[in-house]
Amino acid sequence: MNPIPKERGETEDRLILLSALSALGTATEDQLLRFSVEAELFPQFRFLLLLGDLQEESLIAARESAEGRLFFLSPEGRETLRLFGSEIRPSVRERIALEAPARRRKYRDERQLPADWEKTEDGFAVTLRALEEGREMLSVRLFAATRVDAQRWCLRWPEAAQEIYGTLIRALSEEAGEE
Repeated sequence: MNPIPKERGETEDRLILLSALSALGTATEDQLLRFSVEAELFPQFRFLLLLGDLQEESLIAARESAEGRLFFLSPEGRETLRLFGSEIRPSVRERIALEAPARRRKYRDERQLPADWEKTEDGFAVTLRALEEGREMLSVRLFAATRVDAQRWCLRWPEAAQEIYGTLIRALSEEAGEE
């Protein structure tokens, strides 16, 4: 990948972030940050400054949902990008266009199967959830003895969720005495 150009100006950086969010559709702050850093659009600190500025200017908006706090372009942000998007260097526009589709799907899937952990007095509490169309279909809270276990469970949740959910539904749906 190309390194982040040092000579870009403030205006182009703002437009790049608007373009990235437009390409992703909606994203959590963490997802938008990961996309920006991994696609080598901005360093983390620069991203955080730009996001704050664009929110203050009402070009990027956020809403709370079952999936978490989701960021999206406001009507003003879409119009700004429409009018001035051509000011973004073609190489950066191409990078966003190439990387965004797969990330968009991945990030949507992540938001459908969120997993979090936190340290408690008794160890580590892990919360695994499955969402469908904004509704919580399943929420499981487990306790892990170690931070490593808690992190592993969170990482494995997206791969294991469907099997766990199916097993749970089958077990609960069986008639008493059935094998």
